[in-house]
Amino acid sequence: MAPSSVALTHAQLPSSLAVVCAPIGALVAGFLMEMFGRLRTLQIGAIPSVIGWILIATSTNIPMLLVDRLLTGLATTLSTSPAIVYITEVARPELRGSLISFGPTLASFGMVLCYLKGAYLQWDIVAYLSLIYAIVPILLVQLIVPESPVWLVSKGRIDDAKKSLEWLHKNETSESKTSVAEVQFINIMKENEMKLNEQRRSKYSSTSNKWRGFLKPTGWKPMAILFLLFSFQQFSGIYITLFYAVTWFQEVGAGVDAYMASILVGLTRFLCSMVNTWLLRRYKKTIAVHNIVIWNGFVPVACLLLYVCTSMIGMLTIPWTMTAELFPTEIRGIAHSISFFMANLLMFAALQSYRSLQAFLGVIYISILSKRRHTRMFVAIESATILYTASDRHNTGTIFLTQNSCK
Repeated sequence: MAPSSVALTHAQLPSSLAVVCAPIGALVAGFLMEMFGRLRTLQIGAIPSVIGWILIATSTNIPMLLVDRLLTGLATTLSTSPAIVYITEVARPELRGSLISFGPTLASFGMVLCYLKGAYLQWDIVAYLSLIYAIVPILLVQLIVPESPVWLVSKGRIDDAKKSLEWLHKNETSESKTSVAEVQFINIMKENEMKLNEQRRSKYSSTSNKWRGFLKPTGWKPMAILFLLFSFQQFSGIYITLFYAVTWFQEVGAGVDAYMASILVGLTRFLCSMVNTWLLRRYKKTIAVHNIVIWNGFVPVACLLLYVCTSMIGMLTIPWTMTAELFPTEIRGIAHSISFFMANLLMFAALQSYRSLQAFLGVIYISILSKRRHTRMFVAIESATILYTASDRHNTGTIFLTQNSCK
């Protein structure tokens, strides 16, 4: 018999609500990054995370738990967006893709820890441990890490930008007399001067120029590509598999302990994400997208592990690593936030519709449908990516798709 609508709502809301506030947080993060800086926004994002985990640990009813999930979902994007933009602005081009993809690797490691703690610890203890994870970044950012030199230059804080670059490149040596920090400072100043000159020539305000930047090919083409990537990513069932791992194994009757199988899923994701980091260091992102191969099988655990493995080496990580790299400096913060808004909105739609579709069609049919949709995404994405790189190869805009060539 199909579960009641009330039961379905209670089952899917805690998972879905984590991404309800994420689109709002993504947009807010973009403006906060421009106003207060990348690292200060990251610290601001830790505040709802701390409050959320405290409330989760002390929750006594369903409404309280749902509010907690809203806060932690908001904190996720408020913290993730500035971290990715920061890495994009301070990392060397040849390391940028690997460093950004290392974020999903750490997220995968966190998922393994969550599955392990969920299998062996009480839920309130897990919440208190997560509270520690939320507090530590606030202290580390405040005491150790300097602000992005790109943002500091854009705000006229030249001396602070020089100090930031000296800290970031203090252990690097240069073959010329000019230090690495000085070379990077000159490049940042040139890029900032070009942006200021364009603003002076324009009759529109600075805010208007940012929005007009999305009408340029370097603005709307990356957004269109990311929309395609995130659409196929979310509706192919990747995050549904990860969010509902335990209940999925229970429902298909795999014959194994659901929690142990979920731990294997998390471990597989972690190991494959490390492989993906190496691939992005060595090969182009467009080559990495080709590695998404989905096989069908008869053993649920083996098939799901294979599915998670192949999705990690491509469709799960690639869109997230491209969100900040594809856009030019003048719209990077806002464009990245809009991309996150779009991705989390699609994620919420996928997660929220899963339970209803499962009750209507059955879990096995939903799994097959997701895999078939996943395998049909090659032509659309590859065509869009090729058109974008071909038309903008000779432009002056910031294009990163073709930088990570084979070495």
